[in-house]
Amino acid sequence: MFSKMFSTLFLATALVSTFVSVQATIFVFSPDKNTVCHGGQSCNVQWSDNGVAPSLASIGRCTVGLFHEANGQDQLIERIHDSLDVSQYNNLTFVVNPAAGPNSGGYVVKFTALNPVNGSQFNQWSHSFKLDKMNGSFASPLPAATSTLNPNAAITVMATGTWTTSFLPTSTAPTTGTPSPVSNINHSGASRSSTLYPIAAFMAIAALPFARLAF
Repeated sequence: MFSKMFSTLFLATALVSTFVSVQATIFVFSPDKNTVCHGGQSCNVQWSDNGVAPSLASIGRCTVGLFHEANGQDQLIERIHDSLDVSQYNNLTFVVNPAAGPNSGGYVVKFTALNPVNGSQFNQWSHSFKLDKMNGSFASPLPAATSTLNPNAAITVMATGTWTTSFLPTSTAPTTGTPSPVSNINHSGASRSSTLYPIAAFMAIAALPFARLAF
């Protein structure tokens, strides 16, 4: 009976692991939900490879933009980069155009792969964060910000080694060298495909009655 219960629980765990594993993506840990960037000043974006497919090498070159989320829609606020290889760089700093939008929360940095990943279009979003010292409007996007690349964007060469969920760089991580462990990790990249997590959890819970019967 114990073996049957163990087998059932193992199956449930495997199902959860399968669904969670497909969330592997660009792990954007800056900005996070507590970030406030300022109009006219630099805003930093950092990401890593979490060690699970698809790798950053598979994702390759992406467009990068500052967007605002509202009612499930993304509104482009500012173009940042048109062809950034996320496997070669892990640090991007850009100056926020204060006329590109208003003071608000709900801003995100969005990565869109130039080529399909596993046959599908690939998008990845940062956590939602805030902008202040802004004087623009969502109703009147600034053409200079949405049609022209940000001239004040700089990228940093990726550190040696692969960052994982156990070895994440901090905001002061060097651009060369070996990653160092960071404790109390609570950052995670936001993903629109996160709806699979509740599905996986539901499947695991649904398997529990069978485990009790086996016991």
